[in-house]
Amino acid sequence: MNKTLIITPNIDDSIHNGDIGTAFTSLSHMLVSAEHLIDILYVTPASEMDNKPIEYWGEIYKKNNINFIPLDLPNDINFISPHFRNISYLVYLWLKKNNNYQTIISCERQAQLYYSLLAKKHGLNFLNTSFVINTQGSTLWTNEGNYQLPSERDHIELYFMEQKVVEMADEVISSSQYLLNWMTNRKWKLPKKSQVILNCEPFLPEKPNVPENKLSKESYLQSKKDLQENNTKKVEIVFFGHLETAKGLDIFLKSLELLTLEQLEAISRITFLGKNVGIQGVDSVSYINDKIKHIQTQISENINPTQLKQFLLNEKKRSTTQRADKIKNSTGSKVLKLDLTKKINILNTYNRIQAYDYIQKKNVLVVIPSLVENSPYTIYECLLHKINFIAADVGGIPELIKQDQRENILFKTTPVELYKKLSYRLISLRVKSELVQDLNAIHQTWLKELNKPVTALPSLNMPTQTPKVSVCLTHYNRPKLLKQAITSLQNQTYENFEVILVDDGSRGKETHQYLDSIQPYFNKKGWKIIKSTNNYLGAARNLAARHAQGEYLLFMDDDNVAKPHEITTFVRAALNSKCDILTTPSEIFYSTQYPSDLEETTTYWLPMGGDLNTGSILNCFGDANAFIKKQVFDDLEGFTEDYGVGHEDWEFFAKAVSKGYHLEVVPESLFYYRVLSTGMFLSGDNSKNLFRSYRPFIDPDGKTSYVLGLVPALYDKIVYLENELNRCKPQSQYNEIYAIKRQLNNLFSQQKEGWANDRFNILNEKIDTLLSERKESVTIDSLNMLNEKIEALTSQQREGWANDRFNVLNEKIEALTSQQREGWANDRFNVLNEKIEALTSQQRANCAEEKFKALDSKLNSILETIEQNSKQNLLKKYLKK
Repeated sequence: MNKTLIITPNIDDSIHNGDIGTAFTSLSHMLVSAEHLIDILYVTPASEMDNKPIEYWGEIYKKNNINFIPLDLPNDINFISPHFRNISYLVYLWLKKNNNYQTIISCERQAQLYYSLLAKKHGLNFLNTSFVINTQGSTLWTNEGNYQLPSERDHIELYFMEQKVVEMADEVISSSQYLLNWMTNRKWKLPKKSQVILNCEPFLPEKPNVPENKLSKESYLQSKKDLQENNTKKVEIVFFGHLETAKGLDIFLKSLELLTLEQLEAISRITFLGKNVGIQGVDSVSYINDKIKHIQTQISENINPTQLKQFLLNEKKRSTTQRADKIKNSTGSKVLKLDLTKKINILNTYNRIQAYDYIQKKNVLVVIPSLVENSPYTIYECLLHKINFIAADVGGIPELIKQDQRENILFKTTPVELYKKLSYRLISLRVKSELVQDLNAIHQTWLKELNKPVTALPSLNMPTQTPKVSVCLTHYNRPKLLKQAITSLQNQTYENFEVILVDDGSRGKETHQYLDSIQPYFNKKGWKIIKSTNNYLGAARNLAARHAQGEYLLFMDDDNVAKPHEITTFVRAALNSKCDILTTPSEIFYSTQYPSDLEETTTYWLPMGGDLNTGSILNCFGDANAFIKKQVFDDLEGFTEDYGVGHEDWEFFAKAVSKGYHLEVVPESLFYYRVLSTGMFLSGDNSKNLFRSYRPFIDPDGKTSYVLGLVPALYDKIVYLENELNRCKPQSQYNEIYAIKRQLNNLFSQQKEGWANDRFNILNEKIDTLLSERKESVTIDSLNMLNEKIEALTSQQREGWANDRFNVLNEKIEALTSQQREGWANDRFNVLNEKIEALTSQQRANCAEEKFKALDSKLNSILETIEQNSKQNLLKKYLKK
């Protein structure tokens, strides 16, 4: 019996569904009926769906003989890489532990199989498993169809990863030829085994049997209304799909402006059946209601007033939902106004079953005017259940309908063409519409394909060839760490390699003693130690490569530690993939000790591979600890040798990929990456580093080479500004206190005679204490108290500071300080919270700036008063003399 795994980010939970979830749920039920063993690995992190625990859905699927498995997010693994890379890697780790499937099916969306397919391509795992990608539409396809620019970095990464998932699959099955053509037109390299098989029919669970007396009042009234309208010949128009532009909402609304009075009389209702989403800053319900007002105005302008009057009278006689409003125009005459609002019905809370029931009513015409579709289940269900519908002639929709029936159903996606088709179907509601293929034939095609035996690849415990590998090890002043790196090379399972150690100008006595001590061992092994002046990493690595004799180069830094199987795995992957450059995930640790596999948690940084789009804004290629064909390295003239600047690996990889060399990631972590405060990971001039990694994109023959340089620079600025914003938000009042303190210091420096230095110093120190001992942020109360005290200072300064006045001020600051030390009582905290919120709202309206300008003016007044008093005192002394 065949065992099949379906990996999906979406399942059909009978309430919420998308075409991916519906397609895989339906396929699962069909395969179970054919006695296949089916597991579903659900990869979207969630503890519940539809307000029910994830375990609940496991039980639901178990009743249908499907094993539902949510992907665990282990507590002992951490990532410092983007989300979709992390999920794909967790899928890979899960599959390694559960490697017992003949066939694994997934879609390209979100690239769950990216690292798993790399593992198979590199000969590392899954050699007896067939990977099938059932295409449902990539992120790039969706964004193009929705006229949507990539809104985040994840989109750029998914463009690359999803394409590679398709290209690395053993087989691609698409529900439409249209989607295969779309991929081919974008230069995707499809596998030889690529074909079209329609999705299986949607699986519908049994509907709950709800007695009529248990129906809600709203449902009862809706049912009664539907029954009354079903007894008439009027047609209900139903827009079916998410209430958004991509589903053709604007085209549909625009087409309604062309309706005539006769057509309005033939329409009982215009229903919008779909999920509420945001459009142009408002929810879609408000958007529709606003557009309806404009539509009824347009219809009224196109209608003869006499006809309109007669129409409204007829509607009134028939007790329809239309009514006539009499209003006066600017000339004082009375006009009749068409009101469509009561013909409009918006249903945005229906689940899948409710929506399915609704469109099966008598005298309903479903309209599906989508701008982009692959092989939508909305069309599938209309065809299967003989529902009256018209649809946009886009994507894979025509492939679902028998060719001789398309003319009466499909329309071009313009308001006029939609209106023409709508007009025709209002007269000829029922036309023949059938699914292009028999359901049983679809099932048999799927089963025939999935029952084919898998061609197993030969198992490779060790590479059949053993090319020589040169390990290029660079070192500077860290002999203890270097010893660990050399120990890890001595533990390698691969034998045919040499080590070229370049000491990049180390000065420490301990370093040279250690290098001298290992020289005899290196001589015995045929390894080399090369000492040079300090020229930085690029030059040191190039020097090692010039002395290398191997077919492949493996670069390594002295603070990294190789895993025992590193060279063996790299060689096997290189021979199977034919890649020019291979990188690997980094397993990060933060210790000067030798790393251990017994750590409580493992932290990974996952590179993605050779994507120049992502590589233009961040290093997605990998670490310098990379495996490179020596001929390729020489052809590229190695690393550039800028002294004191990082990103030499990022620059080299970008240059290699831009020149057409093939770079991939071996999905096994092959080395430990040590992070210390003394390492270059945490040092260097970031702006210089970014320029270095951008240099490969400067093409003298290109027209936009310098404009592209804005991408990493702007991205870096955005990250910086976001961090600054987050840092400043809780400290805004704190910064304001500092502004006051600076002005008080200025006041102190200009004070000549009035204040005694020792008294003022006491006050100054206590303000410092107040700042250092704040809990979350300095409060609005603190600002108000200081403001009041400065006002008192201003009023009292004209006559000089009395000692008792100073003591009162001093005591108040002591009280404020002690309150912060002991914590605020609950009522004080509530008052404080309200004042902080008031300050926040004032800042948004730029009111805070005006207050501080006023405060600044008061402080300036203080300075002027002090200066005047100083002059008066000097004059008095002079007169006394």
